[in-house]
Amino acid sequence: MKNVDWLYRRNSCTSCKRAEDFLESHKIAVENTVDCKKHPLKPDDLIERLSSVERVLITKGRKLLELDPSSDREEIVSIAIGRSGNLRAPSLQKGGLLIVGFLEEAYQQI
Repeated sequence: MKNVDWLYRRNSCTSCKRAEDFLESHKIAVENTVDCKKHPLKPDDLIERLSSVERVLITKGRKLLELDPSSDREEIVSIAIGRSGNLRAPSLQKGGLLIVGFLEEAYQQI
């Protein structure tokens, strides 16, 4: 069984539900689930998390962007932080891969 290290989600979020459905249907377990309402992640938290990943996939509308956390840090923060000033949900990390948003194309890379 595959697993992901961390899932950042919000209740009543359609994309979060689709992400969780994808993980469940592909028998991918989540080791640590974080409710973004209880534990919001700010830009500094994202920057800290970027130090532990090699690849970042971010959905922007129907597009999937692949960014390098060592050289594209400012761009990642500007796209991955939502209007609330917190990290967008859903977001997940598996090893050196961080995915922000949900597109099946991105989740197939887990």
